[in-house]
Amino acid sequence: MHKLSIPALVAVIVSPKGGDRMKNYELACIFRNGGDFAAMKGKVEGLLKDISAKVISVDDWGVKRFAYPVKKENEGYYYFVKFSADSLLVQTIKKTLTLDAGMLRYMLLIDEHFFAVKDEKKKPGIGAKPMAPRQHYQNPRP
Repeated sequence: MHKLSIPALVAVIVSPKGGDRMKNYELACIFRNGGDFAAMKGKVEGLLKDISAKVISVDDWGVKRFAYPVKKENEGYYYFVKFSADSLLVQTIKKTLTLDAGMLRYMLLIDEHFFAVKDEKKKPGIGAKPMAPRQHYQNPRP
């Protein structure tokens, strides 16, 4: 079973409860080929359970061939999880996955699909006028 690290426990104790820290994330994992994939998936799910994350969806692609070798491997097991968690506790997931030997690569992203503007107000930069087509330089010499 995975334990929370000291910084994560301090963040839970010190920080006030509130929904403003909850964010939606997408975690993409590539496990080493030839390993126990069920155990690796269980480890990721255990990490999410330890930080009280709410799993939104799981997408299991299975073994895929790489376009180029990654850490001297030609294939890897792809596993994607969308979840909602406290932004202060997500660092424990990064730290644990970085140290895991069965993990080739991982990427943890904030899922911005869930942060769409609900009202008609537009954020700065969104809805700006499109740029005019670029004028091509004409050489004056014949």
